[in-house]
Amino acid sequence: MPDEDCRARLADPVVEPGARAHEQPHSWRGHGPRFALVFHGGARSHDDNVYPQLPPWGPLSDHFPQWLARLAARSEEKEQREAPLAFARSLGHSGKAISPPRARRASVARRGTRFCSGSQSIVESKGRVLRIGVLGGTGPAGTAIAVRYAAAGFEVVVGSRSEERAAGVVDELQQRWKGRGLALFPGTNQAAASAELVVLATPWEGATATVKDLAGELSGKIVVSMVNAMAKWAERFIPLLPPTGSVALAVARAIPDSRVAGAFHHLPAGVLADLDEKLEADVMVFSDTRATTDEVIELVNRVPGLRGVDVGGMASALAVEALTAALVEVNRRYKTHASLRVTGLG
Repeated sequence: MPDEDCRARLADPVVEPGARAHEQPHSWRGHGPRFALVFHGGARSHDDNVYPQLPPWGPLSDHFPQWLARLAARSEEKEQREAPLAFARSLGHSGKAISPPRARRASVARRGTRFCSGSQSIVESKGRVLRIGVLGGTGPAGTAIAVRYAAAGFEVVVGSRSEERAAGVVDELQQRWKGRGLALFPGTNQAAASAELVVLATPWEGATATVKDLAGELSGKIVVSMVNAMAKWAERFIPLLPPTGSVALAVARAIPDSRVAGAFHHLPAGVLADLDEKLEADVMVFSDTRATTDEVIELVNRVPGLRGVDVGGMASALAVEALTAALVEVNRRYKTHASLRVTGLG
């Protein structure tokens, strides 16, 4: 849990003149041209996966803090005109100290154990099929996670702002993997949010707004964020620092009645979407409650070749999300599909 000084800085980020880029807490709003996402050895571009383009002089220049401040100010002015109250709350400018997501009773003492008091993990429930909703399910990451969990025996609702678009993506997936009996269903993001467990796979700049609009449907549910904040600078990707410190924490603050966790950040989208490819990777899972972490780890473990690893609470979100940009560079440089494996766990 952040201390009071940290809370104050997160609640009201300030650009210090002359400070370096990595010291700035402001977020970016998706300005700049669209481009192909170099992701794990292959070029991919998609309307749902757009990152802002950095200026040619890059984030280490002395000009960068002022440019970033102007960018944030223009975005803030626009959004304040359209939805002042919602915007202020989303960035933590309400004047109230940041509070962590509402704590849930965690009855699990250790990973792999069952819930006490007669309750049962929704992932481990016997005799029924869990339905998973994917918000932003028509993008590369959302499509990949949807098809992989459908192949693992789950029902998956592929959500999108446009139900017609979701239907087109589901048809393409069914044609590609004909004969596999994938339980994929198209729907709006609202339909996806009505599922028992929800995965957030939208572009990072729209993640908070998406979940806030669906707060009612997401209340009390596990919401797994796999969103990374990155930008392209020249030919490379660099991680960005949202005002809250991470996308997952921003999501948790936006829907305090939900059980927010983070996972799936480092999986190559191309490999994950290819059911003929064998997976072999560890998935870092973080959440502020033990019960939520345990359930998400169990969800990860249901996919052959994946192993969920508990890396702590929301304090780990920044490190986990930022590492994605480095992995993208590894795959780009070596033209491979690298993933993570943690050794020494037994």
